[in-house]
Amino acid sequence: MTTLLSYAFLSEPDPLQAGSTATLTLVVSNPSREAITCASITVTFRVGTNANDLTASAEGIVPRAQTGWDCAQTGGVFALTPQTAAAGVVAGEGLAFVFAGVALNAQPGTSTVTIGERASSPSQPQDDRTAPVEVAKFPAQFAVSDLTADATEVAPGGSVVLMWSGSPAEYRLRYDPSGDAPVDEPVSSAGPLRV
Repeated sequence: MTTLLSYAFLSEPDPLQAGSTATLTLVVSNPSREAITCASITVTFRVGTNANDLTASAEGIVPRAQTGWDCAQTGGVFALTPQTAAAGVVAGEGLAFVFAGVALNAQPGTSTVTIGERASSPSQPQDDRTAPVEVAKFPAQFAVSDLTADATEVAPGGSVVLMWSGSPAEYRLRYDPSGDAPVDEPVSSAGPLRV
């Protein structure tokens, strides 16, 4: 049965990157001209390590409920309930619920977040309805740190330790230790390297 309210996620960062930590904001709105009375909203994140799971663990997710609402968590399930009947009436205004500290699993893919609502309107009786909301996790984007050295000056014949870290890729280091013969060598995606 189609939900009476509409649901969408805003993510930070956008787009979501697999293996990173994100904040998801669930935006709830009323697409009809009738006031909708919502008794509860349940948000279920898929927990696991597969591409269609959102997070490997729901521990660490910090929910922040809309003013006038409460949130109770059991694993990857978040039960949102209005504190008063008036807080559960959704007319022209929308609702926003924040889920911070979501540790996205390492697998790029699309995860279905299941939204359950118990709601009614003047033309629809109170009932339990569900809606799937797709959340995409993209491959991590390329990033590399600054190259640092453990010394700012190196004596002739001396050495220095270089440090860096980056996304998986092919890396090359070019330097000229003698001043006349540049060296160009393959290196790993992270230091340290003594040159």
